[in-house]
Order: sequence, then C-alpha cells, then structure tokens
Amino acid sequence: MVVWFADLSDFSRLTYEITQRERAGPEVVTELLNGTFGTIIETISRYGGEVLGFAGDSVLATWLIEEPRARAEAVTLAGRCGLEVHELKLPEVYADRPPLQLRIGIGIGQGVLMQV
Repeated sequence: MVVWFADLSDFSRLTYEITQRERAGPEVVTELLNGTFGTIIETISRYGGEVLGFAGDSVLATWLIEEPRARAEAVTLAGRCGLEVHELKLPEVYADRPPLQLRIGIGIGQGVLMQV
C-alpha cells in the first residue's frame, strides 16, 4: 500500500489568531479548512486515492496495491497527486501573515488498516 499524508503547518497558531481577530473566528476557520481540504480531497480522488481520515489540520490517504506490478503505478499516482496538491495556491488569510504551507509525506510498504 501507498500511504499519503498532508499537514497544514502552523495552522494551530493561525486558528488562535483568527479567533482573536474576528468575532466569527470559528466560522472563518471552518470555511478555511473546508475549502482547503475540499480541493485536496478532489485531487486525491482524481488520482485514484482514497481518503482514510482527518486529524485536525491533516489528511491521510492511501493507494492500495492489488498486485505486485501495480506498485510503481500506485507510487507514481500518489507522487503526482502530492506534487499537484503542493502547487495549490493556499489561501492568504491576512495580508500581514504568510500564506498557509502544506507538508506532504508518502510511504510505501506492507500495512494493515484497522480501526480501534
């Protein structure tokens, strides 16, 4: 399986800033996450990946490898997806603050998916 992980860096501090600056801070944070992750989810799906879940400001996805020769294709698709997502223009929330940054990691190997 190929595992793909993306995390919005410095999002916790940004959330604090938004809630301090704006009365509707929680709504602004929700819209920001929904818009950003909506685009990421669409991209993952377009490249054949499956979103496994979210943890705060990060998303976990996988590309399952059903036969040995499909391994290279799965890695290629996950990599291309990562490159496209990395090139997304993430929203600039405030002019006096740098835009959000996204960190992406990809791993490959045998694994077990389970919910505990």
